[in-house]
Amino acid sequence: MSVQQNILIQALPLHVWDTLVDFESRTLWSTKVSLARVLPSGPLRIASRIEIAVGADRSMYQVTEIQPPERLFLALQGHKFTSSRLYELRGTGGTTNLILTTDFGGIMGGAVELLRGRAVRLDLVDELQAIRQAAETGA
Repeated sequence: MSVQQNILIQALPLHVWDTLVDFESRTLWSTKVSLARVLPSGPLRIASRIEIAVGADRSMYQVTEIQPPERLFLALQGHKFTSSRLYELRGTGGTTNLILTTDFGGIMGGAVELLRGRAVRLDLVDELQAIRQAAETGA
């Protein structure tokens, strides 16, 4: 299952990037994120882990690709289940198009689509809107 959403943000790509990768601040400007931390602490790099809790869901992603300020790829490997999140930034002038693609795979990937497909889409929209608000207001 693959789900993609995008949003236009009135900010330069570098500013949007800085907002995007500041995972620990998400608890301050996103009403749905109750925990977000980078392990080990410090700047994101290949193999950094990101622990994040949204509602009752708690996940541990690993950074597998990072190309500032254009591309961030996170992967989650579970038993019978995989998930990935690809963030792509494309800027023109003072506007950035932030594209978020989430993929689910493994034996249970199809079940996610059947049981949570609509909720996943709404979660992506909520995440993008929170990033936009934080980037545009400097929150």
